[in-house]
Amino acid sequence: MKPIVIMANNVQELGGAQVVVHTLAKVFASHGHQCLLVGVTPHLDSHDFGDFETTTLMPRIWPLAIPQDSKNAQERGELRSIAVRDLADLLNSLEPGFVIAAQLWSLEVLFDAMREVHRSGEWRIVGQYHGAFAAAASGRDLKRVMRLAPACDVFAVLTSEDAQAFTNCGLTNVIVVANPSTWNPSPDFTRSPGKYIDFIGRFSPEKGPDLALAGFEQARAELGPETRLRMIGSGPLEADLREQCGPQVEFVAPMANIESILSESAVLLLTSRTEGAPLVVAEALAAGVPVIATDCSAGVREFLNANQAVYTDLIARENPSAIAEALVRFSQAEDLVVSTQGGVPTSGYERWSAVFGSL
Repeated sequence: MKPIVIMANNVQELGGAQVVVHTLAKVFASHGHQCLLVGVTPHLDSHDFGDFETTTLMPRIWPLAIPQDSKNAQERGELRSIAVRDLADLLNSLEPGFVIAAQLWSLEVLFDAMREVHRSGEWRIVGQYHGAFAAAASGRDLKRVMRLAPACDVFAVLTSEDAQAFTNCGLTNVIVVANPSTWNPSPDFTRSPGKYIDFIGRFSPEKGPDLALAGFEQARAELGPETRLRMIGSGPLEADLREQCGPQVEFVAPMANIESILSESAVLLLTSRTEGAPLVVAEALAAGVPVIATDCSAGVREFLNANQAVYTDLIARENPSAIAEALVRFSQAEDLVVSTQGGVPTSGYERWSAVFGSL
């Protein structure tokens, strides 16, 4: 079998993209593939994903750019050169196979390295975009995609709606590959939901933790004194969120054991401004946990539309009042405890095998 190299900006953070690439690596390895997992930069809070060996190209964390700072520019240039050189050396040590670049920056580094790979033309490159088209179009990512995607053999996105939107921009090599299942309920999994409204995600603007907090505060009086908002995660907004929160809000550090959270959760609250196909929604639905989510991506809509049994509510983005109203509706709903769904989604190995076979 040809080797498979999976790249991400980093492979150490407890984030959605990192969980996906580690899951894919384990899936490929379990089917007998030689699979290498490569991150561009280290991450400050390194998470232990298990025994799967990884490689990180840069010896130090990639620093943020500081305008007109020559020392900063020199360090960034040196680190970028090291990453390109070491990735080229790695690829030159292998028989040509497949590279999956799960994020745009990793794809940029890959293309730089390919200039130094002896048999570069024999490698097949799959670029990926884990966000929604709307998110790409609202920032600088769309220009990056339009520059990078044509040089890939195929460019994978998460939903048919996003694929059509990128195709309408002129791309001719877009395919749809859904994220693999990262967790399904164990046979003995049971739910004993308490009064927990759970926000699970990075405390950063695109995830909307501020909106979750504002919506909860608006609804708190009607929800009652026993209802708690659990803010599960970490990120740059944490200090501000802690200053703004009331007595019924708890902060919980990021947790890899999603089962323990979902067993107690009354409802998952996703308040993102932008998203791709957030795995936490699929995991909640698989566990039978109700979901209230902002209409922030085609991926979110697909998850909720495919659901047949679990209470869901799709609400407007950037609207704390809509969040508060949804929380009150949920609190007044009946018969919300359902059996676990299971099997949402699959490992995706068959789909990836078809992609590799087409290349």
